Amino acid sequence: KRHQDELDRVEEALKNATSPEDREALKKLAKEKADELREAVKDLPDTGLPGSAAEKAAEGKKRAGSMAGSLEQGEVKDAIKAGKEALDALREAQKRGEKEADDFFDNEEVGKDAKRAGNRVDEALESLQDALDKMEKAAKERAKGELSDAGANEKRLAEKVEELRKRGEKGDASMPEEMLDRLEEAEQAMREAQKALEEGDAPKGQGKQREAQRLLEMARGDEDEKKKEDGDEGDGDGDDGDGKRMAKDAEVPDKDKHKAPEQFRKRVMDGLGRPGDSRLKDAVKRYAEDLLK
Repeated sequence: KRHQDELDRVEEALKNATSPEDREALKKLAKEKADELREAVKDLPDTGLPGSAAEKAAEGKKRAGSMAGSLEQGEVKDAIKAGKEALDALREAQKRGEKEADDFFDNEEVGKDAKRAGNRVDEALESLQDALDKMEKAAKERAKGELSDAGANEKRLAEKVEELRKRGEKGDASMPEEMLDRLEEAEQAMREAQKALEEGDAPKGQGKQREAQRLLEMARGDEDEKKKEDGDEGDGDGDDGDGKRMAKDAEVPDKDKHKAPEQFRKRVMDGLGRPGDSRLKDAVKRYAEDLLK
């Protein structure tokens, strides 16, 4: 949970660093490009025979419509993704129209229409990406201080993960190999996120933060599975589990009694001095709980 909070904090810092003027300008551009896209693809076919230029033109028209819809909702990054898919389909329709004009009666004409529509999509993509890059660059500059702080926090959390991993490599608190691997990978991702954030590279830093969070959640799943297995083993009637409970519940004989009780007392005291598996595992779980949520 604590690491997820850091990820959310970076997202919020970048959002707040974007000026209202920049957001309004991007919104206006998105609306203009949405209208242009709908106009550019309106005459393309809605369906086409398999292998025809019309088939790919129809696909491009559909993707361009999705791009326009995302722009109207202010989802510029989603729009760019849909636009690239639209452009690929329209360029393929253009190729089919140029190379296989004799295979379908309207291939050549559809190919030309697809070319014109593809050019409009390409222009829209370039304008939107340029505007988005400029806005994000300005936002990163404004959020530089907060990104640096986030990098320092990421470093502290990475150190906690490292400490937890080392404690889990030995003794009664040993963890499954899979869980240790997840923690090591998460620690590495967090250190890479730290470096990127301190350098002001927000996209890379966020990407590494998300990777680390995913690995921490996977490690938590490994830990929960081990706890379940340990619980199943503890339900048995073996002497080991019962012996530990009996030893810790037993009354300690007075040291002035004869030799046999004295020896028994020594064994009991030695047993009480060694923490049992369940207590130590619970302590480790409490220590790790914030990180592995």
